[in-house]
Formats: sequence, C-alpha cells, structure tokens
Amino acid sequence: MADLTANNIKLEQCRICGSKDLTNYLDLGSLPLANGFVKSPSEEEPRFPLEVLYCGNCGLSQLGLVVDPKILFSYYPYRSSISRTFQNHCSEMAEVAKQYFPNPKDTLVVDIASNDGCLLNEFKKKGFKVLGVDPAKNIAKIANERGIETLCEFWGPETAGKITKRGKAKIITATNVFAHVHDVNGFVANAKKALAEDGMLIFEFHYAGDLIGKTEFDTIYHEHLSYFLLRPLTFLFGKHGMRIFDARIFPVHGGALRIYAVNKGNPLEDKDSVKELLEFEKNNGLDRIETYYRFRENVEKIKRDFSRLMRKFRKEGKLVAGFGAAAKGNTLLNYCGINRDFIKFIVDETPEKQGLLYAGTKIPVKGFEAIREMKPDYIIIFPWNFSKEIISKVGQVKEFREKNGKYVIPIPEVRIVSGVEEL
Repeated sequence: MADLTANNIKLEQCRICGSKDLTNYLDLGSLPLANGFVKSPSEEEPRFPLEVLYCGNCGLSQLGLVVDPKILFSYYPYRSSISRTFQNHCSEMAEVAKQYFPNPKDTLVVDIASNDGCLLNEFKKKGFKVLGVDPAKNIAKIANERGIETLCEFWGPETAGKITKRGKAKIITATNVFAHVHDVNGFVANAKKALAEDGMLIFEFHYAGDLIGKTEFDTIYHEHLSYFLLRPLTFLFGKHGMRIFDARIFPVHGGALRIYAVNKGNPLEDKDSVKELLEFEKNNGLDRIETYYRFRENVEKIKRDFSRLMRKFRKEGKLVAGFGAAAKGNTLLNYCGINRDFIKFIVDETPEKQGLLYAGTKIPVKGFEAIREMKPDYIIIFPWNFSKEIISKVGQVKEFREKNGKYVIPIPEVRIVSGVEEL
C-alpha cells in the first residue's frame, strides 16, 4: 500500500493569523475518512487522528492534521442535487444575488467546488452565465452532462487565471468547500484575482457557533479542516483588502454561515447583521476556551447515551437501520464504536454509495427498497439536518408504518420520535 501520510500536514500554527497559541479541546480518536467507503468487510481503511484545536488569538477552530486533499477529493460520492431541501436553499441564494446584479445575462457566476451543478443550475434558471470548478472527475462529468460547464480542477492560481482570460466573474460562490481548504489565504487571494472590481464573493459553510452551541460534533471529519466563526473571517478578508458587508445564518446543514464580501472600495454599506453576529459570538463565550471544554463534555454525554441505546436495542432483538450514509454518521458511529453488529444496513439514495460498506463500521449501504424488504424497527437518521424531509419520505412506506417504526435522531441530543410532528 502506498504511503498515505507523505503529504499530510501536522498543524502547528493558525492557518488564518499564524498564531501558535493553539489548544486541543476535542480528540475523537483515530478515525477512517468519512467518505472512504469500502467494497469488502476484509478491506482495511487508513485511519487518521481527528483532533480539534482552538486559536487563542483569532478564535478559529481547526483540525490538528491536514490529510492530503488528493486522497479526499479526487473521487467524491456526495451529490448536492439529491436533497430537495438543499436545492431550495440554492434557489434562494441565486434570488438574493439577482438583487445585487439585476442584469444576469451579463453576469458570470463561478462556483468553486460546484459538485454536480446544483447551485449553478439555479443561477442558470435565473439567466446568469455560469461556470463550475470541481476536482472530482465523476462529479464534474455529471455536471457537464447536465449542461453546466465545469472545469475538472482544484481551485488555485492557474484556474483563477483561466477564468480571468474569459472575463472576470461578477459573482464567485463557494458553498461547503471553504472549510475544506488548508491555504485559506491563497484561496481568497485567487478568488479576488478572478473577481471583477465591483464583484462579490458569496461563501457558505457550517457555522462554528452552531457546532459548539448545539453539540454538532458529527460534522467534524477530515474533510472539514476549519470551523469558522465570523470574527476570524473578518480578519482574514481584511488581510486581502476585502470586507464582509453581510452575514447570515441558515438552518441548512445544521447551521450554515453565509458571508457576502466585496473589495473595500465598494460603495455597498455594511449591514447590521455583521455587528450583531460578532456580538452574539462574544456574548455566548465563543472567544473563551472554557466554552469549548463544556462542548467536549456534551460530546461525551452523547456518546454515552447513544451507545447505551444501541446496546438496549441489540439486547431486545430490534432490527436497526440507518438512513443517509452521510459523512456525519461515519464520525458518530466510529467515535461511539457502533458497527454492523448493531446496525444492519444504511439506506442511501446516492447510486455511487449503494452496494458499498461504511468505512470503519462495515455497515452495508442499500437502496430505499431495503426498508420495505427488511422492515426495521428503528431508523437512525444520520443527516439529522434533513430529518423532516427524510421522515416524510420514509413515513410513506407501508411496511414501516404498519410496524410502528420509529426514528432515532442523535444530535443535539439522542431522542426517539415517531413522526415529523415531534420534531
């Protein structure tokens, strides 16, 4: 087997401000890659430490180890368009952007890590010119086949240069990718390079305020290198001659922070949302390490509660399944030590995942029909941020309904529900 540690980086200073004042506040152990599915129970997966460090200077949370991105992203099994909830979210983003750029046919939108073109498709519907950038060959192929022109490349100076030659972008979006980037300074610098002087950056990622406040530790995995608050981001963009003039929190993915950034000379005025969110972070102790230690205690409680419930189900002979072979479920199960002895299968509607085994736990991933065929007593919802959508869908399965099947939602606390009305 090839050496998978050669290009990994052990973090010794903050990737935003360069400070060495780093405190390890959460250690989830040595875990497999969250999207590292395997084909056989005997196949061994590489494991890497999963530790989170807090920067005492700027407030950024970051993993202590950076796994080589070529291992993580050259093939990617996640497809954005699978979720109707996320599609609706993308449509909203495009509509807001149109308010700033009312002549879409003259406006180029570039989406970094564009996946299967889900977001750009919504921009295209509204008349924008679109271009995607994504390094995963399988996903870029799907996007191009859908009519969303996509460059199959990692984001960097060469790609930014190619875009500049076409004509600079008025809008550059990056949803659920900025947290995956080690060189955040280079990422912002290259985005600015490809952006028109009066252009706008729209970045969105999981919000660390929700991660800590709602104990969403299962969103921590090797792909997510950074966990952003607004405070360190204002420092980062300021270094590159830009300012964040608007910041919004959305419920999607368990709490997403979306920032709108422009060049400092742009006449757009700062919105109250920026000041309000900075005050929220301070008032909730997100600038104090003690808050992160309490978060660790809450994580340990979820581990105890979830493990105890799984042992109870097993003792009672209950058939337990999972829904959504999501990365977050992988973190939860491997950290808690729950494997195929406790959970018999996981349903996932992504074709690329079906027929494979969940990394570490070796739980088989099956299509939706498995619910009808195997009639589980309980279904654990791993992508709990889409619980309403999933429960509505599974609740239509006659066999599950007649068995009085129930759902387990593990985050922010372990609970059992019978339907949407209990959420």
